[in-house]
Amino acid sequence: MRAIPNKMHIDGVLSFAAISLVVKVPRIADQKAQGVAVLAWGGVLFIMYSFLLSIFRIKNAGYPFSLPPFM
Repeated sequence: MRAIPNKMHIDGVLSFAAISLVVKVPRIADQKAQGVAVLAWGGVLFIMYSFLLSIFRIKNAGYPFSLPPFM
């Protein structure tokens, strides 16, 4: 049986990524660095949310929403 990670850590990473994307990224002066930061934080959001949904799918197989598989 696989060990399910602590959901609090996943929620913390998701909230930090969202806050950084909304608050910190617009303050970056360099346009290329800002674009890279948007792609990086957007990727973190996508991957962590996909991982969170995969955990919900393990716990409740009838969960109707899905993203591409993380693992």
